[in-house]
Amino acid sequence: QRPSINTSASATSASPAGTPSDQTGPATDCLTGRYRLARFVGIGDRATFGTGDGGDVVVTFNQGTYELSGAGKKPITLTLAGQQAKLTVDGTLQGSYTVDGNVATFKAGEAEGSARLTAAGQTQTLKMPDVANVLAPQGSAVLACSGERMAIATGQIRLELERA
Repeated sequence: QRPSINTSASATSASPAGTPSDQTGPATDCLTGRYRLARFVGIGDRATFGTGDGGDVVVTFNQGTYELSGAGKKPITLTLAGQQAKLTVDGTLQGSYTVDGNVATFKAGEAEGSARLTAAGQTQTLKMPDVANVLAPQGSAVLACSGERMAIATGQIRLELERA
């Protein structure tokens, strides 16, 4: 059985990892500049989850818009259903966001490119919109940032970013 990326997710709550509130900046201050995706945790159907870290995916935030892009050279190491896999993202997704306090609402837009998921000796090609369902913030999200790090938590995914 080979793992696959599940693009539908249940509305299970997630919260940003351990950032003290007294060090959290307003969301508008967080959502500026370029960040590297350090790790993520995704929650799917029937409370299944996957984690990932590493890779060459970056997210650039600029006054109400964002772009998630992968250079296609360094894979994200995934753990899906207890199995190891590699996800190499070679594409971009553009989106937009609005901010209200420490809550941002994200909307995905144009997506180009693809990704390769390699697991159990097999490789599967994924379209960038499918990858975006897992790696891009979508819908309402709580933000926490401190120094060079930011966490974005929706009901389905928690992204942990570091300044690039």
